[in-house]
Amino acid sequence: MMRASVEGRSAWHAALLMLICAAVPAFASADPRVQELSLDQAEALLMSQPHISQRLAAARAGASGEQRAAGRWANPVLELSDESVSGGGQSEDERSIWIRQSLDLSRVRRQRSLAAAAEGGARVADTQHGVRLLIQQLRNSYFNALYWQQRTRLLADARTRIERLITMITEQVARGETAQFDLLRLEQQQVSVSAREAASAARADRDHQRLLALLGLGTQQGLRLTDPLIPPAPPDLVSLLEQLPRLPVLRAAQARLDAAQASLRAEQRTRIPEITLGLGHRTVESNGMEQDGALVALEVPLPLFDRRSDQRQIAASNVESTTAELTALQQQVAGDVRGLWAAATRLRGQAMRITEEAERSSSAMLMAAETGYAEAELSVLQLTDALDTVLSTLLNAHDLTWAARAAHNELHRYTLDDSNE
Repeated sequence: MMRASVEGRSAWHAALLMLICAAVPAFASADPRVQELSLDQAEALLMSQPHISQRLAAARAGASGEQRAAGRWANPVLELSDESVSGGGQSEDERSIWIRQSLDLSRVRRQRSLAAAAEGGARVADTQHGVRLLIQQLRNSYFNALYWQQRTRLLADARTRIERLITMITEQVARGETAQFDLLRLEQQQVSVSAREAASAARADRDHQRLLALLGLGTQQGLRLTDPLIPPAPPDLVSLLEQLPRLPVLRAAQARLDAAQASLRAEQRTRIPEITLGLGHRTVESNGMEQDGALVALEVPLPLFDRRSDQRQIAASNVESTTAELTALQQQVAGDVRGLWAAATRLRGQAMRITEEAERSSSAMLMAAETGYAEAELSVLQLTDALDTVLSTLLNAHDLTWAARAAHNELHRYTLDDSNE
């Protein structure tokens, strides 16, 4: 098998050094049109959009209105009457005016107002939970785009490395120093990596546009995502578990239980009947004589048929089911936090270790493979196998880093950020 001549090896080694130095190019772009975007900036941009503040303001206004409506007294009733009776040469006119007002002596309205306030609080918490889901979607979109961008760069680095080898081997084939098969094998390798790069670049473009749309940036181009894919260390597990009751999803469930309990208390107070007090004045004219006087009336419903026992039973069962739902949700969330914290901690440590080992061993393997091929110690099949192995190792390490970030993102759902609440 033909190889490079001894006289040409000095030039080969110089070119080899250039290849190794270019193995991991810098990510930063010198293009002034490229704007940097950190995750914090992206979240601030999302929260500044009008539809976020409008949703929160509408939920709070609706809750406040429903609470006031449930606690407000019923309007008084004004009644006017005028009766005229005549017969047998006599006539009588009777006029009366009444004002009637129901009295909440049982404090039912107070309990219904508390129930409405709790229901409103649940809706506000649901809205805040919806905003947190949007932030979670933003984080996923941000790091999805970053993952595919970096994956595309790894594939582009591998393609560039192969293309440089092809350029040098093409010259050697022309001089008759290397077999044509070596060139064809590397060209096949280059086509395979280029296809993977194209697919990865398309996915990167798609996720980049999704991120732009989520941030309301339209079709703006040239955003460079600056946060690292490797996540920071997760918060302390004990502090995470302690703050769980403050999460919007659990606050909403607790508020619904409070509303159910207040509704039950309201139904229990309906055993005390609602009294309606009436005050009035009556004037009677009969045969030219006029008499008048004050009127007082008291209306008390008699619970003969409807004693609201069914409503109390419904309210009690609602309290039981809501309590069970809250308990189940608390257990589920606590279990999710423990599991995600363990996964995020383990994956982060493994990703940092394996990424470092992959970069170190890949550089060493590339140098050994390319030097061995240049010195006729390795065949082209062994060289391409080394290139495949290095690329696979770097992509696997990259995938592990993404798994660590994905676990960290899931854990972030249970991490409070009071600025967004």
